[in-house]
Amino acid sequence: HIDAMAPIVRLSLSSLLLLPADASSLNLRRQSDAPSTSHNEDYEVRLNNKHNVQYAGELTAGGQTLPVVYDTGSFEVLLLSSHCDLTCGVGHKVYDEHKSKTFKMDNGVKAYHRFGSGPTESTRGFDTLQIGEVGSPYIMAQAPFFQVWRHGIHPWRDSTFFSGIVGMAHPDIVPRNMRAPTTVKDKQLPGDPLLLTSLGIKSFAICLRRSAPDAPGMLAIGPKVESRKDEPAFISLPVVGKMHWGLKMTNVTAPGVDAEPLCNPSCGAIVDSGTSLIAVPPSAAKLVAALDKAVARDCSNLNSLPVLRLDFDSTVVELPPQAYVLQIGSPPGGTDMQDFLADSEVRRAVRERCYSAFMTIDKKSQFGDVWILGMPFLRYFYTVFDRPAKKIHIARAGPDCEILPKASTFAAAGGLMNSSAAAHLPAPLLGAGGGPQRVGLDGLLRPGWA
Repeated sequence: HIDAMAPIVRLSLSSLLLLPADASSLNLRRQSDAPSTSHNEDYEVRLNNKHNVQYAGELTAGGQTLPVVYDTGSFEVLLLSSHCDLTCGVGHKVYDEHKSKTFKMDNGVKAYHRFGSGPTESTRGFDTLQIGEVGSPYIMAQAPFFQVWRHGIHPWRDSTFFSGIVGMAHPDIVPRNMRAPTTVKDKQLPGDPLLLTSLGIKSFAICLRRSAPDAPGMLAIGPKVESRKDEPAFISLPVVGKMHWGLKMTNVTAPGVDAEPLCNPSCGAIVDSGTSLIAVPPSAAKLVAALDKAVARDCSNLNSLPVLRLDFDSTVVELPPQAYVLQIGSPPGGTDMQDFLADSEVRRAVRERCYSAFMTIDKKSQFGDVWILGMPFLRYFYTVFDRPAKKIHIARAGPDCEILPKASTFAAAGGLMNSSAAAHLPAPLLGAGGGPQRVGLDGLLRPGWA
């Protein structure tokens, strides 16, 4: 359902978040406990951008290079298969096992994955996987993956340009309660190591540029990324999620906006590269409504809107209004927002206008209501995901993902706040790309870890 005041996408999620993996998941079978090669090189993958709601980089499987979503909210590797039926849409690059010299079938075991945007049916197999293109130093022989041959994920049809999903969560193995059921009675999938584990990748960084319409993002790996945490521009946040990149958030405010207290005493906040927007719980409805009311539909007051202030215990992080204001087509008079979002012909016929746009999720964790810090967060903060330390290190990012010092202020939002917090990251200076994000809602991605 769509709130009349703002384009809010409501999700129904089926799994608890931030809960410990079952200890028995350590009883597993691995294809290889060691990387295929020694990985100690700096390497960067370009993340191509489609309408600011999808980012895809290259993965090579069996010598075939495919565009995939590098998703910090999921665990396994899923690729569209040449066996896929009409549910896969048209025009996608697909993985073809017959073109690979290194593919091996896993006895025809079929699995069912369920994502926030819908289900998939797939077959498990093994092949040589490389992060990036052919020649990448990050290569793993006989890595487990799933060939998708049917799915019900609407955005993963004709409105997407990616052909797979690569899980980038922080556990070493797929947690037991996140493994897909199979068609074989009483058979459960083994606790496969994540591709990151098999490759020996300790840390990786993601940042999404905003210097131009459809500016690309980047995924960085290697020694330089691992040393970023020691740079003075970065602050470190402890990961409290046992399965996801979850943080403990203690308050959310927008200066000057009268709304009920949030995260009392805390919330769970998941940093998720596979979610298109910021997702908020129902308890934030009053804050969302107030922000949307404040947004001028002609986008003229963007620089005077309040920042979104996130408290992580002793650390305060600010997101500028450009992170939560989107420029989309405006529904004609009398058109319901839900009908407008569903009808691409109507959207093409109208002019663009500004709205505050949030996804909503109704889920609890042991830390309280769940929030998702999706792609908008990664546009304004260079984010390092530190697997061994179970920490996220963030620094303010410029329009081209250049790292900014901590001390700069965001003048349009009134500068720094008075706070006793030990660390404070004000909203980044905007520079190029300081306007509202123009989005294509056809390809909107919900959290992938449902």
